[in-house]
Amino acid sequence: MNQEIIVNKIILKKYCNIMQQSITVLGRLFMLFFIIGGLVSLLSLLIAVFASAIPELAQIIGNRPKYAGAYKVEKGKRHVFVCGHITYLTVSNFLKEFLHKDREIFDIEVVFMNK
Repeated sequence: MNQEIIVNKIILKKYCNIMQQSITVLGRLFMLFFIIGGLVSLLSLLIAVFASAIPELAQIIGNRPKYAGAYKVEKGKRHVFVCGHITYLTVSNFLKEFLHKDREIFDIEVVFMNK
């Protein structure tokens, strides 16, 4: 009877070792397929997102930026901004001094900004 128990224990131990190894191999195969499937799904998602962004990227690359290139001087009106506490007295004093005939300033706009 003791021999049967010993034999059963040996058989059970061998069976468990074989099952553990097979489960480990099956588990590793399952994880391998799971990881590969996840990577394929992620790659297809990235391709789909990139494919939908291609027209917008082409438009951004195709359009020349507003401030790219050499600076071109454009002729326009000359102007002066006057800011601060604006009253009749300050405006009249400023205009008398700024537009005095000795300065020879012509064709200029004065813009007053109060506050």
